[in-house]
Amino acid sequence: MKKLLTVIIAMGFLFTTYAQKVDSLPDTTKLTLGKFYSDVKAGINGLAQSLKVPATHVYTIMIKQQTTQAISNLIFLLVFIILSFVFYFVAIKTYKLYNVRKDENLLDITVLSFIILAITVLITVVCFWSDYASIVTGFVNPEYGAIKEIISFVK
Repeated sequence: MKKLLTVIIAMGFLFTTYAQKVDSLPDTTKLTLGKFYSDVKAGINGLAQSLKVPATHVYTIMIKQQTTQAISNLIFLLVFIILSFVFYFVAIKTYKLYNVRKDENLLDITVLSFIILAITVLITVVCFWSDYASIVTGFVNPEYGAIKEIISFVK
């Protein structure tokens, strides 16, 4: 029992005292950040030269474009969320009406409304899944989105 207790105390001491302060970045990190910065700078300058405007103006416009794109993606997503709710209520209403009347024409309308509901929900989920990162980036950190776009332009 004493050995087990000693091992546990030693492991606890080992894990709690290993933390160390890092004052500088390793050389490979500095090289990677330097290359990344030069790629971004070259991309902005190349884009600015091709548009015949200052590089700071291009960067400012690209930041605003990230926010604008996030707003448009969010509006598109909200429209499909609202449409999904509308089609849900229509489908439920037609289903309840079909259960009361037992009319074959209402069955066709009920099936069609559920198919439209499924399509709008699918579009909503796909749009959310593909656009949520750009929406969040556009509102929280548009500079990152602009830099990411410049890097893709450079490549």
